Amino acid sequence: MVALGRLAGAAGSDPGVAPRSVMILVECPSREAFDAFLEDPEDENLHPLREGGT
Repeated sequence: MVALGRLAGAAGSDPGVAPRSVMILVECPSREAFDAFLEDPEDENLHPLREGGT
């Protein structure tokens, strides 16, 4: 997983400066692993966040 940018209130951030957008890149070892992630009921609440954040 690679995260770029910073979140508001992150350590060392300047409160007078608007936070930059954050992008997270995740690499799966295979298409099957990605499909299993999408179909896992334990991760179901993450998908709207993932889809809405792109």
